[in-house]
Amino acid sequence: RRRSQPVGTTRSSPRPKRVQFAMASSASGKEEERGPRAGSLYGDMMRGIRSGHSRGNTIRMLKLPLVLTEEALYAEAIAQFYLLTLRLEKMLERHKGNDLVDRVRSLGLRVTPGYKKDLKELMGPSWMTKAVSAATPATMDYCAELEAMDAEETVAASFILYGALVVGGGKSTQAKVRKIFPKCKHALFDVGEDMKALRADFKSCFDGIGHAYPELREKLVSEATRFMALNNTVILSIKCWGTYATYASLAAAALALAALLTWKRSLLPF
Repeated sequence: RRRSQPVGTTRSSPRPKRVQFAMASSASGKEEERGPRAGSLYGDMMRGIRSGHSRGNTIRMLKLPLVLTEEALYAEAIAQFYLLTLRLEKMLERHKGNDLVDRVRSLGLRVTPGYKKDLKELMGPSWMTKAVSAATPATMDYCAELEAMDAEETVAASFILYGALVVGGGKSTQAKVRKIFPKCKHALFDVGEDMKALRADFKSCFDGIGHAYPELREKLVSEATRFMALNNTVILSIKCWGTYATYASLAAAALALAALLTWKRSLLPF
């Protein structure tokens, strides 16, 4: 029988739901973090991107199985985010000396070398030429937005492009993708030795920015939402139909046609 609640007391609020921030090129990662603290900038930014992130996850659920059927498709997919992150890290360097940007830089994140290693292993010596050639119009539009960023926008873009790898990456995700494509070491997911500490530092960094610059909170949340929407346009644009999928669909069509002809023959009187 349920115990009665003492007079003058209130029930404790339920624990916050666990939130997963899946990365754009690896929705298969299942690492989760506890929900953000109420009132924190990190929390506000997570809530701001929630609807866009949910749509992105739906898109990834549909496209990822196809992207993971072929090494070439996977390489072209991560090439999009290499080009985006390359612009982000250039802007972090350009705005060096700005306190907000320096707070993000203090995390020690620099992930383009990992992308480079993976693309070289997957695409060969001419990987840069192939990566640029694989860029979709949506990626190039996003790159143009990144190249025009001010310091506050750079911090917001860092939340999206770095946050995906910090919260959705790690050695666990790296090992899962390596099972699918063993030829590549998937260095892009290896962003830190102690992922738990890195995730805590990432949250603290943005919360610290929110406490130091409360007047910028609204802009940072708004810009994070905008960059999340741009992320989704890139995911939608990623090629996910390769040779394997074409052969599989042709084989399925042939089987369907054969079944239809067999069924029709059974209806014939001769």
